[in-house]
Formats: sequence, C-alpha cells, structure tokens
Amino acid sequence: MREVDGVKVVPPLEPAALGVTAPEDAAWLKRRLTPHPFSTYTSPLRLAHPLGNSVPCTYIHCIDPINTAIGPSAAYAKSRADWQNIEIRSGHDAVVISPGPLSEMLLALV
Repeated sequence: MREVDGVKVVPPLEPAALGVTAPEDAAWLKRRLTPHPFSTYTSPLRLAHPLGNSVPCTYIHCIDPINTAIGPSAAYAKSRADWQNIEIRSGHDAVVISPGPLSEMLLALV
C-alpha cells in the first residue's frame, strides 16, 4: 500500500491476475490500470434503499479463472433467492477477454 495525494491506495493488479493473458490485451489494459483507494475495502456501505432499489438483480460470475478475492461477493449473490446468478467462462475482465459473449449475455438481460 502507498499514498497518492494523501490517499492510501493499493497498486493495480497485473493483467494476468484479472484473467487477461493475451500479450496485446495485457499491454492495453496495463496502460489503463490505476491504483485503487484502500478505503473502499474498509468503509461501510450505507444505502438509502434496498439493494437493487426494487429492480431485478443479476450477478454475473466470471469463472475462468475464478478471482478468489470476490468469493464473498459471489457467495452473497448465490444466497439471494431473488437474484439471478449466471456464469461466464471468462476472467474478471470479461469486457476485455470475452466482449462478444458478455455483450450477448447483457443484451439477453434487458
């Protein structure tokens, strides 16, 4: 962890940790990754309305490779009987790795 302009941040992950392994895609992504504010991991989330605000919720779980850091989020989503849970065979950055299948999935949800 380090500080940027007085804010504690964690350095960006390497593209491979996000499932991006194609050299051209990894280079493109690496140029765009930025540090992440640490406080987002430690500050409580306070919502004025219920999750989804009465709009149907869908959780898309990227499973190839599985990002173990989001395990608690995936478990929470699966525990919600009122949420739709779907999987995509892609790493965490599906928008880079699998844009076609992800787009089809999103379009099917609307």
